[in-house]
Amino acid sequence: MARDAELAKDVNRSDPEFARACASSEEVFARLEFPDEPGRRRNLLWRRTVIGTSAASDLRLPPDSGPGVSCVVTHDADPLRIRDVGGGVRLNDVPVRFATLCDGDTISIGPRRFVVRTNIEGHRTPQPFVGRFRVRELVGSGGMAWLFAAEDTATGERVAIKLLPSRHSERTLLQFRLEAKALLRLEHENVVHALRDVDETEVHAILFEFVEGINLAELVNQRGRVAWPVVCSLGEQAARGLHHVHSRGVVHRDVKPANLQVQKDGGVKLLDFGLVLLADDPDQSKLVELLPRKPMGTPDFIAPEQIRNSHEVDHRADLYALGGTLYHALTGSVPFPVQSPANKLRAHRRSMPRTIRRLVSDVPPEVESLVWRLLSKDPAERPSCGEEVADELRRFAQRQPVAFDAESLAHARSEIARRRAKSLESREPAGGVPAPLVLALEKGLARPA
Repeated sequence: MARDAELAKDVNRSDPEFARACASSEEVFARLEFPDEPGRRRNLLWRRTVIGTSAASDLRLPPDSGPGVSCVVTHDADPLRIRDVGGGVRLNDVPVRFATLCDGDTISIGPRRFVVRTNIEGHRTPQPFVGRFRVRELVGSGGMAWLFAAEDTATGERVAIKLLPSRHSERTLLQFRLEAKALLRLEHENVVHALRDVDETEVHAILFEFVEGINLAELVNQRGRVAWPVVCSLGEQAARGLHHVHSRGVVHRDVKPANLQVQKDGGVKLLDFGLVLLADDPDQSKLVELLPRKPMGTPDFIAPEQIRNSHEVDHRADLYALGGTLYHALTGSVPFPVQSPANKLRAHRRSMPRTIRRLVSDVPPEVESLVWRLLSKDPAERPSCGEEVADELRRFAQRQPVAFDAESLAHARSEIARRRAKSLESREPAGGVPAPLVLALEKGLARPA
């Protein structure tokens, strides 16, 4: 009787942390229901609930259910989570060691099953699995895919997962496959790292390390031009990352401020290989057949030769784009601030931007000269490789910490992606581009309703 009373007791609502974590106008609850015993339920205790066969467990299981303590469910100011202690815990039929819990999840321990019921903010919506990775939240979108934060249920670590919509063109699929292949060739501190231990699923997905940071475009938008010693540090790191990329037979084709993620310690990661060129891959040949002459790249930073023929460029096109990126960070302006994309492309082919030192007088002449060589119309007149660029920038570089509000940035990116999803849905109501979470819920990846 005492044990039943302990299991059934409510959480301590006088706890100030509980009040802060669960502040709401409605009654907040978190409990387990027993599908094999209709009507039976147990509230999850505040702080933690131990589930197992031992006498010390808060929720006692029959002896044939497994080890003394099977798992611990934590319920506090952090997310509602489960941690496997004794082995054999499954969540929605996926073996897990650490996982966030959501309303409707099924926990299986031996023959026993429990269904999670909660209305805690952030846990009300079902969250699907891709392999052992639980998709948590939308954090961004690109030209052909959606980016989510996810949770590795084997380690508890946060990762990023890029998902391709189920309705996609052959061209989009080929480019997505090329991105995945390219990333698996790369391993460098200044390049986003793709995870190698990806479970096979029916969807097209790429898993990455989760890089918390502010991209260079956001940094300039928020604060204006960046101090030239810091720009030189960011540029040096980006150039070293690009040198590694090029040494592996990869051309990025979309180097720009938005694809340079700046971390709080001043480190840089090159992101988003969605327009990658792999000249030695059969998929690249197929893509050329589908898009024989169409320019691929971002109009503000694309190299002249990439405008003419995006399929026959080499690493020097990326160096041109790096030059435009440095120009943007140093001056706070893109190289050619004209209105239409067509006029931007024309300027890249025929004009040079305003000189940097006319806009920012304290930039060293050597730095301006390097950017000017990077922006040469003739690829042969540019520096020979990323390493050369990095070595020149190193003399002027000062790596400094960069402060930013990660939570606000994540919210802003998510809102932009959600607005884009709604816009696409309104234009293609028949389902040509499903809403972001539907991308992952399709093909049976989510738990059954």
